[in-house]
Amino acid sequence: MDIVWQVHAAIVGLSFVVIVFLMDYVTRSNHVDSVLERFVEKSFVKPVLYFSLLGTVAIGFSYLYSNYLPVGLEADYAVSYFVITVLGILAVYYSILRLILDTSPDEYAYSLLKKHITRKIESDAKVHQSSKVIRDQLSDEIDLVNFRYGIGPSESDCITIDDLDKKQYVSDIKPRQYTDALYQLFETLQEAEGESSIVGEETTVRSEVRLNQDAEQYSIIVDTSQDLTDIDLESVKEELDQCILTSSSPPWPPYLEDPYEFVDYLERKGVNTVRNGEFGSFSEFVKNYGDVMMHVLTELEQQDSLFQYGRYFELESPFYNLERIFLSVFSECLQERDREQALETAKVLNSVTNYSLKNDLQPPFRNFIYIYSGFVFELCSRKSELPEVFAAGIIDELAQSLNIVFTDAVQKDCDNFDSFDVNRMREEGYSFSLLEEIHKMLKYALDVKDARTFIRIWEIPSISRDQSRIEIGDEIQSEIKQLLFSAASLSYSVAKQDHQHKEEFKKIYDRKLKRFFRELGDMSDVYFAIQNSNRNPPRWTKWETQEHDVVQGSHGRPVFLDNEITEFYCFLGIYCVYYSEFDDENPIKEKSISESDFQSLRFTVQEIIRTKPLFNLEEYMDEKELEEHAEQFLEYHEEIMEPKDKESA
Repeated sequence: MDIVWQVHAAIVGLSFVVIVFLMDYVTRSNHVDSVLERFVEKSFVKPVLYFSLLGTVAIGFSYLYSNYLPVGLEADYAVSYFVITVLGILAVYYSILRLILDTSPDEYAYSLLKKHITRKIESDAKVHQSSKVIRDQLSDEIDLVNFRYGIGPSESDCITIDDLDKKQYVSDIKPRQYTDALYQLFETLQEAEGESSIVGEETTVRSEVRLNQDAEQYSIIVDTSQDLTDIDLESVKEELDQCILTSSSPPWPPYLEDPYEFVDYLERKGVNTVRNGEFGSFSEFVKNYGDVMMHVLTELEQQDSLFQYGRYFELESPFYNLERIFLSVFSECLQERDREQALETAKVLNSVTNYSLKNDLQPPFRNFIYIYSGFVFELCSRKSELPEVFAAGIIDELAQSLNIVFTDAVQKDCDNFDSFDVNRMREEGYSFSLLEEIHKMLKYALDVKDARTFIRIWEIPSISRDQSRIEIGDEIQSEIKQLLFSAASLSYSVAKQDHQHKEEFKKIYDRKLKRFFRELGDMSDVYFAIQNSNRNPPRWTKWETQEHDVVQGSHGRPVFLDNEITEFYCFLGIYCVYYSEFDDENPIKEKSISESDFQSLRFTVQEIIRTKPLFNLEEYMDEKELEEHAEQFLEYHEEIMEPKDKESA
């Protein structure tokens, strides 16, 4: 008995030292803290240590008081404790050594994050379904607004969870009883307004409660248009109290307390593997990262109700900024001049982009296209640092991938839309989402005077002949032409102001402009479409808002092209007259313009003749020919002036 106690105490003491040493080693490794905590819990380190220490104390007491115990009991008791302790310590050793020697913690981290995302999406689906049931029972008199954080209504015109003396989390809502309570509140407010001598605004009631709502973050249940201070709402509050159930803990607790910690860990992992040149580890990282991204998309695909009634991302994104890892890793690849790893990163992005497009997941698709323009931004911003061949090769791969994506996006829009609605297309159209980012990419290329990148991005948006025969396809084609015309106008504007960009503009002109806008009739179609459009042309005015702050905090500067578009039309129109022989037939005879528009064109043409911007584009056109073609250009437009204006002119 004495020997067993001493051996047991020695093993426990030695094991305690070894376990502390191993845990310190693990803690100083680069594994994410939450993974370590869960791994330690899974290895039962604490229970085994507690059991061992208590066992040592118990064996010691049984040895000291052995005279008071039945014969043989203390020996059996000590041996049992000893065997269990040894087995427990061996199990702990195995778990910790596996954590140190294997790559299982990384896999465990990915596994935990995927489980958290699954639970998050499932709980969001329940929230959406509950809101849908309530919304279906409400009339137009009562709104069900998107849940919001931050500044809300004042305390005097709303009912909160605290007013009902409820617990912190909304665990359930009885839809029918809840809508009855809202209608009762609406009628009470109307009666109060009728009794008041003051004429106020129209009575409104807005429901803001949702499942899993945290009262500490946002406690408002119902928001109204009236001050509720002097209105008797006891019966309404009783109804609300009965139909809104609450609990002290979340009804669907998150799997992880801080998923962003895991995302930060994955980001560090990817960046460090590139920085340290760990090619095998990088391939493994890309595989695991792509697996996590695909897991989010497959989970979202199963919950298609999340994309109805406003957008899924009115709730917190289930990606938890996972998309930013694409940008961080790609940026590090450029920093290390590693073309293969940069293209491998782009390949994963292309995979998830195509998956989201194929399965009609529009919000993720929009985010992934945004990442593509972030890649182009990174390449353009590092133009002076990167070898030209290195950057050009990556741009070519990105442009080729996006060209295929754009063709598929147009087809998806043709399948999804029966008729063209510009507002709906801007909100839900895949091709319009891509065009929105293409205009940024073109602007990035112009900012660094990179004609080659500009030309490659220019070639991305194209549609097939069959697609152009469909109404949706034809409208998308028109949008493409307007975008490219605006981009060309911006390029022309930059070249006028910056002598260094003139050579770059000449490359753009030779390779694209004089082929794409060679016929005056076709070019005038685009110009007049821009002038008469009720959309928001030119889209470059959006550059007064920040762009790609997720990359380097970059902000776009405002670019307004109203005058430049007209000047570019006149400038290129003169060259169109130079190219073509119209046989005295007016190529724009189907159009019409007002006198004021014609005078504006005349003034602009005169300025072009006077200043001769970028005059050396065609070496065979002299000044006399320039004036002749300019006069012919104006004659064509004078002929299409509206009859009233022509007479007055």
